[in-house]
Amino acid sequence: MSGTKSILFVDAYDSFSRNIIALLYSCIESVHVTVIHIDTDINQVFGVDIERFLLDFNAVVLGPGPGDPRDQDDVGLYRDVWRIAACHSIPVLGICLGFQTLCLRYGLPISRMHEPCHGQTKKIKSVSTDVFGNVSGVVAMNYNSLAVKKSDFPSKMQFPTSIDSGTDSGYSSDSSRRYSFQTYEPLEGSLLQLLAWDDDGYAMAVRHADLPFWGFQFHPESCMSNSSCHELIRNWWAKASQYTMTDRCSTVERQLPGLSLPSPSPRPVHEKRLFSCSHNQHYPTGQPQLGNKSKAEPRWVALKNADLTMEQLSSFCYSMAGSDVVAMLESSAKGRYCIYAFTDSSSETVSYMNGKLMRSSGSQIASMLSCSPQKALEALEDTTKAFSTDSGGPDVPFQGGFMGYISYEMSLDLLNIHSPQESPNEQRVIPDFNFVFVERSIIFDKATCTVYIQSIRANDPPWINLMQARLNDLASTSPRKSPQSTISRLQSILSSTVVKLPDHSSYTSEILTCQSHLHAGNSYELCLTTEATITTPATDPDTPYLLYRNLNKHNPVPFATYLHFPSTSATPSTTILSTSPEQFLSCSRDGTLDMMPMKGTVQRTPTTTLADAISILQTPKESAENLMIADLIRHDLYSVVGCAPYALNPTSTRTDPVEIVKLNEVATYATVYQLTSHIRAHPPPSLNPFDTRSVIAHNNSALHHVLPPGSMTGAPKKRSCEILRNIEKRNRGVYSGIIGYMDVRGGGCWSVAIRTAWSSGSEDRVNKEGEQRKKWHVGAGGAVTVLSEVEGEWQEMMGKLGSVLRGFKS
Repeated sequence: MSGTKSILFVDAYDSFSRNIIALLYSCIESVHVTVIHIDTDINQVFGVDIERFLLDFNAVVLGPGPGDPRDQDDVGLYRDVWRIAACHSIPVLGICLGFQTLCLRYGLPISRMHEPCHGQTKKIKSVSTDVFGNVSGVVAMNYNSLAVKKSDFPSKMQFPTSIDSGTDSGYSSDSSRRYSFQTYEPLEGSLLQLLAWDDDGYAMAVRHADLPFWGFQFHPESCMSNSSCHELIRNWWAKASQYTMTDRCSTVERQLPGLSLPSPSPRPVHEKRLFSCSHNQHYPTGQPQLGNKSKAEPRWVALKNADLTMEQLSSFCYSMAGSDVVAMLESSAKGRYCIYAFTDSSSETVSYMNGKLMRSSGSQIASMLSCSPQKALEALEDTTKAFSTDSGGPDVPFQGGFMGYISYEMSLDLLNIHSPQESPNEQRVIPDFNFVFVERSIIFDKATCTVYIQSIRANDPPWINLMQARLNDLASTSPRKSPQSTISRLQSILSSTVVKLPDHSSYTSEILTCQSHLHAGNSYELCLTTEATITTPATDPDTPYLLYRNLNKHNPVPFATYLHFPSTSATPSTTILSTSPEQFLSCSRDGTLDMMPMKGTVQRTPTTTLADAISILQTPKESAENLMIADLIRHDLYSVVGCAPYALNPTSTRTDPVEIVKLNEVATYATVYQLTSHIRAHPPPSLNPFDTRSVIAHNNSALHHVLPPGSMTGAPKKRSCEILRNIEKRNRGVYSGIIGYMDVRGGGCWSVAIRTAWSSGSEDRVNKEGEQRKKWHVGAGGAVTVLSEVEGEWQEMMGKLGSVLRGFKS
């Protein structure tokens, strides 16, 4: 076949689909991949029936997905594809679920595996013909609970007397031996040929005897599948290319609106902004506004070798806020920068709750607008772009912009996962997001002991001068220990704290429910969570901040956060105390995206060494947890930057836009050892890194595509979220959401809201003794896999919970 080749990829809402598409692009030259979902209405979208539609493609790939191949809801269009492709000899490759639908169609039974294989590699044994010709040493990742047994193929079919098990080192001593293979023919009436299998007796690959149909049970696209899997894809394409499209008409537009791979380009500049400035009108040309604020050139001053501590700056920021919004993002361990917002009565917040986007100043709502969650996030993007600046400034990650959080439930809304009918105690008690637009800030660079005072507010040099003088005075005062009065206040708070822990029986029962879903093939990994609730005195307005300082002292981390959003006439107050070790998404000012998931945990004890932790975290159960999420994040990032390889600069060769920087490395924190990975997406060549507005649009698009954090959901993400929503039967709130900032210079950084306590003013209550009490929610959980031990999962969850609860104990 000459010219551009066309492949249709049918996505069963899996979280590895775009990894497969990227593999197709990397292995096949001049190919275009169109993506649809299993429930796409072909006639409505394209104006033709499905048969006419399929005839326009050189080949079709049916991807993996959750569920059962016998369930029509799980496979959707797959059955139609096999039927129509058989009539027209259209080449089709089925992977995992797609493989199982092929086997089922031709009479092979689907069996539930005794022990599902999720996130583990296998050596694949194979014939030496067809797509496995000249391919050896296949090692491939598997994600399946259901399988086809090798023994279910016709017993009279000749199988190889021995196999080519490969030449890769690091396996058994016989891995380099080569064996002869006796060619076999299927029995009369038997239509599928067995091409590959594993040591457990399960079929790993098949092909149809007469039609151009192939199937792989394993995942060739995984980061742990070796390069031999890439050769299999090239061989498949070579075989598929033998079937021409001579009798097919090219009348169908191949780029599927809304369902094909999204473009990283920003929305058109003429598109109507939903919510951006005074009275919700467009920004005036050349002078964008937020409320009554106008854009100004950034101003800043650096205090080098400042004799100041993080604790001094934190207290200074808190004392300056008064009753206004408080926002500080601190790195109490490992990280370099601390970011302090300096707000006042004119500072404006943007909140989203109950489908309403609200702009507030103080306690008053300045404007309110009904919109979708997607449009609400676009409003933040529009405002950030309106105040964007290319005028330089200090080399610090934040110069101004939005600081705040996005809840877990809003992330579910972005996935179109609707909660079951919520009972009154499950209603959302905090806004789905809360952001303050920060014009004045102080950045502390711990590496150089430099303090940056900066403002993007118009006519603000007097404030910078005032802060410089006050910080110089503060630096001349030796850091002091907390005064006895503060210690006494904290002890009084801690002594009257009441903690309600999760129920052991309920949580362990939910673990078993998760495992039943895993065995059924509905998910590969489920990140089950629960929560403790804490009540503290609410009479002292400084209580939340004192608790935050205590929590930060006991649990130093790279992503510590104190956020307080006062109540308005339409929203309750929200307070967040977070000591998260996990970075969710870092967006560089050139559009580079970095994600660093944590999965796999060992509690630090006086007797546990790093060597002990490494040994534990290298077990199949722990390493599989992280590998599954690493593959999921690759998929998420491909959805942002696209799947086709491109050159990073004019002189370089084409490269994969998504790269694994590190995989399954052990990191040490104050209370735990964590297994971490680092996945990076390079900006597409079409993105101009010097066009800050375009970078802001690109980075905001990333948020849309990667929420919620995969480390808090499991895989596949959408189905796992649906399952967990029905098991947990509660809102997670801030927990499992994200906390961070959007910078007017294009950058941004977000942490996963774990090891976090949050409260809503709507839940403040007066107890029987007449005392005002504040309720705190502290979530915790862990990844449940088929290898999980129920009691071990309970202990892991309680260990994570304990790292936060210690901040509430004297």
